[in-house]
Amino acid sequence: MEELLTANQNDPFIQCLLGQTYEKVGEKDKAIESYRKAAAAIAHNPPAAYAVPFAKKRLASLAG
Repeated sequence: MEELLTANQNDPFIQCLLGQTYEKVGEKDKAIESYRKAAAAIAHNPPAAYAVPFAKKRLASLAG
């Protein structure tokens, strides 16, 4: 988790990884925040292109 927190916070892939980590430890609010950041990002590489729709799907799941 510490490595993710020091990585590029503008990378949607990193934000998705953070969101997943927060979900697993029961930090739903932090997971939602990370997924929102990822969903709002512009994807410039394949991992980021995967992360944006994944984040939107997880947001919908957590909100519903």
